[in-house]
Amino acid sequence: MLSRPFNINLTSSVTSYKAGSSITVRCHADGKPFPEFTWVLPSVDNVEFSDYNRTVTIHSAQSPNNGTYQCRAQNTYGKTSAHIDILYEGKSRNWVTTVVVVVVLVLVASVFGICYLCRK
Repeated sequence: MLSRPFNINLTSSVTSYKAGSSITVRCHADGKPFPEFTWVLPSVDNVEFSDYNRTVTIHSAQSPNNGTYQCRAQNTYGKTSAHIDILYEGKSRNWVTTVVVVVVLVLVASVFGICYLCRK
């Protein structure tokens, strides 16, 4: 029986990633005739399409790859789509820890300096 695409779903190797990680997103849909797949992506840089355009792979993801990945399945009887959000985990900039470590090092150096001067 001929039908528009249905049962569309996306699977992803990750839901969040760090710079340099690999991301693979696969799209599946049923329909007769078998649907063709297209994508709407946050960025097309370093993106590889395979498996008749059903799979998107990014081997070294960066911050521009952060966002919504939408797969569209279409045949002569209709179209449907699904999406998944994949989030970039940027570097943690914990400046409080850095400040505390520097203050402690300055205090320790000062105490040793004073002790050295007092011994003379």
